[in-house]
Amino acid sequence: MDYILSDLKNHFSYSYMTSSGYIAICIMVVFFLAVILLIPGRKMHDRVLLALFFGFMFGVYSLTVLMRGSRAIGRSVSLMPFNWYTVLKNTGNPNLAWLALENCLMLMFPAFLLGIIIRNVRPFRRIMMVTLIMAAFSLTIEYTQLGLNIGVFEMDDFLCNTLGAFVGVLIAMCVTATPAFKSMDRRVPFPR
Repeated sequence: MDYILSDLKNHFSYSYMTSSGYIAICIMVVFFLAVILLIPGRKMHDRVLLALFFGFMFGVYSLTVLMRGSRAIGRSVSLMPFNWYTVLKNTGNPNLAWLALENCLMLMFPAFLLGIIIRNVRPFRRIMMVTLIMAAFSLTIEYTQLGLNIGVFEMDDFLCNTLGAFVGVLIAMCVTATPAFKSMDRRVPFPR
């Protein structure tokens, strides 16, 4: 958690983007989120969920790519899966375990939202779609960090992000299967 807070605290001083460029991108994102809310034809709660999904995904991308500066050392790749566990077991230092938990939680919420948005898709297909979309997003972040030299390409991050997405879509499936959700979904009218 300290990692995110330190990034937010002083990201413009060493960010890959200048503050004005980042502000311009944020303005466009807000504009597109407003357009999503104004698109007719879907239920309002679905449009709100869609706007939350894209807004959260932009936040994740901002924290992991846009708000990071170039690294002084060269590009690096860590392909060892579950490195956090090895470090925890060998040193007793829980820092990497907390980062692994943070990476699991990072894509859990957008996967949950996407699982609710596409609730009419058959269960197995919904699990696969959401998990693969979030895995592709995680790989995009890792390759961008590697290509721009703003982070380490870590297999741990990818695995934890994908696991978090999988858990998020499972939670969404549990929520959408409840009778209370189904009755609420039928009662909400389409906007005119």
